[in-house]
Order: sequence, then C-alpha cells, then structure tokens
Amino acid sequence: MTWLRIAIFVVALVLFPQNAVLAQHPLTDAKDLRWINYLAAEYPAQIERVVVDADHVQVIGKLTTKLALSLSLVELGPQHDSTLIPADGRRFPLQPTEAGNFSIQLPRFAAQRDRIYAKWVVVETATDKQCSRAHAADDVAAAARHPDLPRLFPANKKGLNGIGLVHDLNDFVDLGVKNLAINVNLGSLVRLAGTPDCESIEYGDVRLAIWRPALEQLDELLGFASRHEIVASAIILVPRLDRADPLGKLLTHPGADGGHYSLANVVEEEGCDAYAAVMRFLAARYCRPDAKYGRITHWIIHNEVDAAPEWTSAGPLSPLGYAEQYARSLRIAYYSARAFDPHAQVFASLTHCWNEPHQPSPRYYRARELLDLLIGLGAAEGDFSWGVAFHPYPQDLGNARTWLDAQAIASDDSPLVTFKNIEVLDRWVRRPENRSQGAPRTVLLSEQGFHSPDYSAASQAVQAAALAYAWKKIERLETIEAMHYHRWIDHEKEGGLKLGLWTVRAGTITSAGEKKQAWRVFQALATPQQAAAIQFALPIIGIDDWSEIVSAASSTENSGSGE
Repeated sequence: MTWLRIAIFVVALVLFPQNAVLAQHPLTDAKDLRWINYLAAEYPAQIERVVVDADHVQVIGKLTTKLALSLSLVELGPQHDSTLIPADGRRFPLQPTEAGNFSIQLPRFAAQRDRIYAKWVVVETATDKQCSRAHAADDVAAAARHPDLPRLFPANKKGLNGIGLVHDLNDFVDLGVKNLAINVNLGSLVRLAGTPDCESIEYGDVRLAIWRPALEQLDELLGFASRHEIVASAIILVPRLDRADPLGKLLTHPGADGGHYSLANVVEEEGCDAYAAVMRFLAARYCRPDAKYGRITHWIIHNEVDAAPEWTSAGPLSPLGYAEQYARSLRIAYYSARAFDPHAQVFASLTHCWNEPHQPSPRYYRARELLDLLIGLGAAEGDFSWGVAFHPYPQDLGNARTWLDAQAIASDDSPLVTFKNIEVLDRWVRRPENRSQGAPRTVLLSEQGFHSPDYSAASQAVQAAALAYAWKKIERLETIEAMHYHRWIDHEKEGGLKLGLWTVRAGTITSAGEKKQAWRVFQALATPQQAAAIQFALPIIGIDDWSEIVSAASSTENSGSGE
C-alpha cells in the first residue's frame, strides 16, 4: 500500500496543506483515494454556479477544453457520492455555445422532491465519463418562501445551553440572556406515520409523524425566546436507534455503532428524504414572519462531531470520509432552512480538541482538521453559509481555572483551544481562504461551563472568576456572536460536574436550588454593573488588569498564520 500512501500524501499537500496527516491515517482506504483523485483532477468542464429561486434551478458553467463529444448534465441526489455517477441519475443534454458556455434551467420541484438539495455533474453522454466536479446550489438567495424575513442579531453575547422547562423561564430575562441553544432530539420528536397524537409530514417517498407533546414543549421554549427578543439556536440531534427498527432505518446512519447519537442517514435515499422531511417541517414552523411558534435563527448540526464515537457516530471513517458525509448533513439542513429563511445559517459542532484528538483512536478527529476539510470540500463543490459552534471548555473539565490550561497556547498548532487562547479560533475564521462570501464565518461558543467542586464560597468564587475571564476574552472578538453558558442549573447526572448558575435542589435531578455567585456575575455582564461585579476575579486569576489576558494570538495583532 506504499504507493497509495504516497499518492494521498502528495495530493493532500496540494489540496489541504494543513491536513497532510490524511496520508498517515489508518482508516484511509480506496474510497478516500478516489475522492482525493477527484478533488485533484483537471476536468474539461466546470460548473460555476447553481442558482435556485422559487420555481427554478439554473446550472451555469463552461468548457475549459474544447470537446467534440456529446455532453449531459446528471442530477445527483444528496445521498450520492460525487465521485460515482449513478445509473439512475436524471440526465439532461447540454448544448454549449461556440465560446463553450452552457446554462440549463429546470423546474425546482420534481418527483415530490426539491432540487435545492441536488448536485450536478457534467458527463460524456455515451460513456458517463465524469467531465466536471459535482456542484451544489451556491446561490439560494431567491429560494426562500419568506424573502423578507429579517436576520436576527442578539443584543448581547450572553447565552445559555442545557435548558428546559424545569424552572421559571423569566429567569432568562432577569439574567439578561439574549441567546439560547436548545436541544432538538429527533428521537423524542419523530414517530412513524399513523402514530396517535402526531402531526403528519412527508417528503419524497417518506411519510413520518411529529409527536405533539414534544412539539408543544419546543413551542413553549421558542415562543418565550421570541417574545423576549432572544435569538434561538436549535441543536439537531439524531438518535442512534436499532437499524432493524423502521424508524431507526430511516434516521440512523448505517455505520453508527456506539455513542449517544448518530450522524444523520445521508447515505440512503429514504434516509435523506426523512431528514429533509423533519428539517423542512421545523423550518416551516419556526421561520415564519409572524413567529407564531417562535423562531429558530441558527441550526447547530449534531454535537461535537470530532468526538464522533461518543456524540455523532457514523462508524470507522477516515477524516476525509467523515467530513464528506458530515458536509452532506450540513447541506441538507442548510437548504431546508434556507427554503424558508433567507438568512438561516448552519453550524458545525466541535470540541476544544483543536489539533489533538480527544482520544488516541483513529475514529476521533481533530477539530481544525475537520474544519479545513469542510473548507476544501466547499471550495470544490460550492460553498454555503456554515459557521462554527465551538465548545472551549477548560483543559480539565473538573478545574475551572482555564487560565492555567497548559495545552492551550498562542499558536495555530495548539493542541487545544480554550478560553485561554480563543483568539486562535478567531484568527482561523478571519483568514481569507476560510471566509464565506468574503466575510468571516460566524462563531457560536455553543457549549462551555465551569465546575464548582462544591457549594462553598471559595469554589463558587473560582467558578464565577472563570466566567468573568471567559467573558473578557471574547467580549471584543467580533466573530463570536454568542457564548452559550452550560448550564443553567446543576444536573445530578452530569458525571459529578456542577457547572450551573444555580445549585440543584437536594433529592432532585435538575430542580433549581439557590443562585450561585456565578449567577450574579452572569447577570452583570454586558451591563453598567459589569466592571464592579467582576473586579473580585483579578486576584483569583493572578492579574492586576484585564488587559493582561489579551493573547498574542489576537487577530487584531496578527492576522497571518502561526505555522
């Protein structure tokens, strides 16, 4: 296999210079080589844009080499591998002009499906030989059902994660919260068609149902957020069900073999139909101009995908193989939301394991590695508006003193990115090659918290100081839209961690007890009381002034690569 390793190494250096580690990955296989060859090849045709409006899809491209052969455009479904031309893919004859340009317009809807999800590829008509890379929709500005729906921006960066209908929601108002991250577990929400107390949904060849009790809880949370001008992010979690179960066969990835959740089933047509059906239902309900049921602005797709075996399982895949399938899931969610909301964004969820995997297993990935691969895949097949949902927990979740994180250094090669060196992430999104339509990708710090080992005044002071430190580190970083603190209330079943702003009442799992010091600090953030409220933290952190914690990795000081 030496020749395979050499070929992968050479092409990886050309396409993904920060990911030459692909060449050494033990899960790299023939499929990866096919993909790398596909990404590196020079083709005689190029699809330049795919534009989707309310009724049509227009595919625009050109020939880069003069061809005397008859050419066709092939439609790929979201489940298709771009390197393999499906025998059943719909084909449309192409007629390039003398200058080699071509454009074809097709109805947006066909066979009970929306072509907003399709990719397109040019082939030789007689042989099906691939003559271009596949290209997905990259201009969907006119595709939304509600084109005048405004983009919502939070009034401040304060947010919460780990929430539910377990306490008075007016506490969010008292805290000055303007961002919420809400779990949407499809295992709780989705049922088989015909299940009682459900709303029916359908897409393509799939019929499913949405369970009303779960939907009503979501309505209550999102409705409250909307009424109080709180920007809501939905975390889409796919259950890891038994594939022998009819619902599991639709929702769960065929390769999922462990962990809490699964990657969406993006490799089978019925799985893509089911995923699209659910995402379209959610977007239609929560992207309405009247916000009748509340509003979802951001869509965080799955959880901590770099720790795939624990949180988003898809089986033994190389980094490239996993990134390519995760990109499919991001695209399905993105196009579903953009079919209703012209400003919807999706987000890739990642741990703090920036350049070192969470576990020494080939099935765990590096966060930066997956981000770089997503950038490369988008450059090859059409970019779309995805952002980063990052979890910069301390190096040791049991030690709130994140300013001591030895593995978080001011370098792009840092093993971890925590609040100590959060500027490393800010710099990554600001780089020209990583931008989307010229602008830095949006960052949500969608989950992080600080542990208080007990409820003593000393432990609470350290937790509150860590919260103040985190806030001061991100306060000035414009790329970070929100910091969703995890969690609202301590939880008895969170591995012994006490991360909440409230204590948990004795004898309960997550009922609110007493406000911690961190609650009062959090309330003061982004208010005129902030400076006085966080002054106590300076000696705990070991500094005299907040200016001392500005890292040398700051994007405002050094926007170039640290490599």
